[in-house]
Amino acid sequence: IRRGDVRPCRNANRYLTNDYYQQLIDRYTPSSTATNPPTVSVVIYSEPHSHETFDDFTSRGYQVRLHNVTLGQVWRDLIQADVAILSRSSFSFVPAILNRQTVVYTPFWHRPHRDWTNQRRQQGRIRRSSSNNNSSSNNATTMTNGAVWEIVDNATLFRNELQVQQLQTECCGKDKCPQLPIQTDNNNNNNN
Repeated sequence: IRRGDVRPCRNANRYLTNDYYQQLIDRYTPSSTATNPPTVSVVIYSEPHSHETFDDFTSRGYQVRLHNVTLGQVWRDLIQADVAILSRSSFSFVPAILNRQTVVYTPFWHRPHRDWTNQRRQQGRIRRSSSNNNSSSNNATTMTNGAVWEIVDNATLFRNELQVQQLQTECCGKDKCPQLPIQTDNNNNNNN
């Protein structure tokens, strides 16, 4: 999750709310209940300064890693992830190119490769041959390495834009919009 200098009142065109990410996590992970716990591990990498806290993520049992993480660890996890949900950031875009599973791409200045767009336009929904794809998007393209790149739908993007506008209304230009220093890190397990 790209934060730090990206917040509702600064670089707002790149800000993606926690709710935005939660929508995508819900869309791409199997649902769980009290009797059927999640069978996936959700790992969130971000920066220790953020406009929104990560409490909603940690309360769901997600691993939120903010401190003592190397670039190599983050990139390795993005490359190996079954589903990599990208921020509007070159930092996540670069390793995602090497991912061989599912990459969820949020449009920003690194535009999709022309082949992704051409395949989508010519063939409609392109899926992996595996039946394990849980996504509901109509914007998928299969890469030559077998990865499926899915472009986030316009409705989800529009909802995020409305939420960012609401955050701006509540705090931009006022002293109520500080960047929260987040001091905790629930990364108390080993880094694998």
